[in-house]
Amino acid sequence: MPKKYKTLPKRDSREERKRFVIFVDGKTEAIYLGNFKSRGSSICFDIRCNGITTSSLLQYACKPQRKKECKGYDKVWVVCDRDKDQNNSDDIFNQSYVRAENNGIEVAYSNDAFELWFLLHFEDVYSSMPRSDISEKLKKHIPGYNKAQNIYEDLTKENRYNDAVKRAKKLMESVDSKNPAGANPSTKVYLLTEELLSPLKRIRSKLTDTVPSRMCTESLSLRDQLS
Repeated sequence: MPKKYKTLPKRDSREERKRFVIFVDGKTEAIYLGNFKSRGSSICFDIRCNGITTSSLLQYACKPQRKKECKGYDKVWVVCDRDKDQNNSDDIFNQSYVRAENNGIEVAYSNDAFELWFLLHFEDVYSSMPRSDISEKLKKHIPGYNKAQNIYEDLTKENRYNDAVKRAKKLMESVDSKNPAGANPSTKVYLLTEELLSPLKRIRSKLTDTVPSRMCTESLSLRDQLS
């Protein structure tokens, strides 16, 4: 008689109802995060790319009108670069960051550039570097890399995602979290991606208690990140 397995656990309906809105300041971020939406994240989220500067984006998300439009969402995220220039001084960036957090907005900033998060999938980063250097390093790992390219598949091979999370956490532990403008290099993007993946990780944990590991792996569309 064939061996019987327990039925698969049902997803928590409360998790299925979670909705995020994510404001990003560039197409690179929008392309990358769009993969989580198309590959099975059980959190429903909308990505809004306005193409405005970092400090303006943080302020924009805090505006009363914007807060009203986000009323139906469980959480509001802003994904942005440090973008240091004459219109975005350290004080302005830090003030905008604090204001956003005080308004209940989660901020996944990267100092100095979002591509730092990509690079951490491949190697450790110990000191700050120009954006051009980050791009050149990425090209060594991904020949022909450009900002408009969807490199999601490259980032999820060989346990690279989990390595990136560990490296990003290590960087955050080495900088002053109260001074994000000066926290170079650092990135908090992993906090967002981990939250997007957390329901699937809980599902996998339940599945491993009820079915063979091979069946569990085949049942998850984001299995590469969760290995």
